Amino acid sequence: PSWSPDGTKIAFLSDRDNYVNPNEIYVMNADGTNVTRLTSMSPNGPYAPSWSPDGTKIAYSRPGIWVMNEDGTNQTNVIASSQFTDTSSWSPDGAKIAFQQLTESPRSIDVYVANADGTNQKKLTNSSANDREPSWSPDGKKIAFANDGDGNIYAMNADGTNPTRLTNTTSTYNIQPDWGPLPSISGENALVADKGVISLGETTKLIQKIDASSGLSGTLLSLRVLEADGDTCVANGLPETIPASGIITKVYPTDFSLDTSGGDGACNTAQIGTYKATSEVEVGGVVSKSTVEFNTNFFVIPESPIGIIALMVSFLATFGGFMFLRRRGNDSHSHSLRNLGS
Repeated sequence: PSWSPDGTKIAFLSDRDNYVNPNEIYVMNADGTNVTRLTSMSPNGPYAPSWSPDGTKIAYSRPGIWVMNEDGTNQTNVIASSQFTDTSSWSPDGAKIAFQQLTESPRSIDVYVANADGTNQKKLTNSSANDREPSWSPDGKKIAFANDGDGNIYAMNADGTNPTRLTNTTSTYNIQPDWGPLPSISGENALVADKGVISLGETTKLIQKIDASSGLSGTLLSLRVLEADGDTCVANGLPETIPASGIITKVYPTDFSLDTSGGDGACNTAQIGTYKATSEVEVGGVVSKSTVEFNTNFFVIPESPIGIIALMVSFLATFGGFMFLRRRGNDSHSHSLRNLGS
């Protein structure tokens, strides 16, 4: 089974609809309700479902690596292969997938990585024994895997360099490595927004705090904002040192640039809804993450000329749509009266 990133759903395999072929993927709520079948691929059903970090897609093996939307639509063979493939693991940013695949010469299973769309496939391990079950670290820097030769767990850099044995057993067999999540920072170590609710077109300060009492400086590794319309924007100039005073501030959207487009293709606060900011910081060699949300609201009075303009544009668009619908309604009513009169 594989948990969705928000912890509300579980993807799993079941033979409940076809005992002969157990390999179909289902999704259910975390409490076991609303079981929904996503695939119908008998007799060569899928296996090893794996949620993407943003929760919108599920990767699986068939053979080859396939990706589908979380509701089972748009099933796409992103990595075609006639060889045995299994155990897909998404990179934390969702840009890449690590997986295991059978290599013919020499015949063994090795760890590969490719872009999430299947391009730029690269073999990372080259062992006479099987290297399998890759698992990406939460910071995206390492990939753990199991080695059948000595039965131990290894970790390597994400580019395949510097494989290092993590366990040291001879009488037991270690499999299925799985990284723990990055620790979430709280209290004095937190990402906060100076304004939880702002008007359309306004700015807000995103403030990353670290514990000033430690006397250590830190590094803001990343800061991204998922906008209400689906655009993702990233802070400029990172990584950046967080001083020992414990605070670094980025103004949204002034200090940000578009990363991926899912809406109007611009970093702004022109849409009504919730904006989610996520940061990663490093202090004393420990990487942590934090999130904060802020909202835009039509009824908040703007504090800047830009905000006033954005509010007026939104109002005129809403008012224009209302007048259009009202005029159509009046036209339809007049048309009906004329028909009755005739």
